[in-house]
Amino acid sequence: MTSPDSIKSCQTLIAAGIKRECRVSVVIPIHNEAAYLPETLKCFARQIDWRERPLNPNLFEIIIFANNCTDESAAIARRWQKQNKALNVYVAEADLPPENSNIGFVRRLLMNEADRRLRNNNQQGGIIMTTDGDTCVAPNWIAANQREIKHGADAVGGRILINPAEIRKMDGKAKRFHLLDTGYRLSAAELEARLDYVSHDYLPRHHQHFNGSFAVTTDAFRRAGGVPDVRFLEDVAFYHSLLRVDARFRHSPTVRVTTSARRSGRTESGLSTQINEWTIMGQNADDYFVESAQSIERRICLRRRLRDLWNRGAAAVSVSEIAALAGQLFVCKSFLQAEFHDSKTFGGMLERVQHEQIRIGEWKKNFPLVTVEKALFDLRQTLETLRREKRKNNQSFAHTSSR
Repeated sequence: MTSPDSIKSCQTLIAAGIKRECRVSVVIPIHNEAAYLPETLKCFARQIDWRERPLNPNLFEIIIFANNCTDESAAIARRWQKQNKALNVYVAEADLPPENSNIGFVRRLLMNEADRRLRNNNQQGGIIMTTDGDTCVAPNWIAANQREIKHGADAVGGRILINPAEIRKMDGKAKRFHLLDTGYRLSAAELEARLDYVSHDYLPRHHQHFNGSFAVTTDAFRRAGGVPDVRFLEDVAFYHSLLRVDARFRHSPTVRVTTSARRSGRTESGLSTQINEWTIMGQNADDYFVESAQSIERRICLRRRLRDLWNRGAAAVSVSEIAALAGQLFVCKSFLQAEFHDSKTFGGMLERVQHEQIRIGEWKKNFPLVTVEKALFDLRQTLETLRREKRKNNQSFAHTSSR
């Protein structure tokens, strides 16, 4: 068992060296996962490449860290390690002190360890991947992540689906909110791709960037400063750190995992918390309020405008253009002008603009929240119009080209 003192001082978590061929380090934090862990680990024994051939086991390693477990999780991991000697599996275990016994600390510890190992492997770096102890990755999960990064992504969020059997067991009202929320967020993601196209996150795409399926190159990991020092929701915080440095993030539908819908969460926030909230809302006959379709569309279009001006360069953007955009964003002209001149990255500027909008509060006043049912209906109407226009334009182009 690794001592808490060595972890606290950020010393090496895994003493064994990394294989020379290894380019992927998969990290899995576990805390009382005995009910799910056997199925989670089984998925890594049958990984295949993009041509559906068995994946070379020396190309990846798996680091499992059992923290503060009171069940058989660590024993299950070690037993699986012995049964799969062809794989590069490393298991560490520790009882962390209260200040460190949270998923934010553990995930940060593991991803730092993966970065250290990959960076020290002939200075070539590689890809850090992470999932959870209650999650089953697809047979091509490693290969699909590698493929997206080979095609230009710095980081990849996979599509995370709840196990269908567990959805069927879910409280009826919570299941309804879950399905509405999924449709709403997928529709918003499609609208984003259509109105603010970026070459690395094209359609089809989704909306998730969570720990159930997250991959990042070691270069992008370091450029973003690693996983932020937060107790929970470290995946969301890290995603924003990547955007802040203009990392190319891909929401890939070809990278897929299935996770549990357990009601007893292992963190202070996350999927289990959301399911519990939906259950309570349903029992109280409360509505589920979200950002309106009008607000989403306006926000995306203004981000596109902001990006276009940024790409032109501060010297080429007029004061009148900045003033007009500031008015539409509900921020001060002087603030936006300073951001254009002082910002080092577009992502950093965008984040500060969003924080300023929240501070001022005018956007929220002009675009109040609506029920998820209304937002989803309006989004689908908008998307159908955009799809129809796209089809019409494609047909017009094909007709012109055939002449």
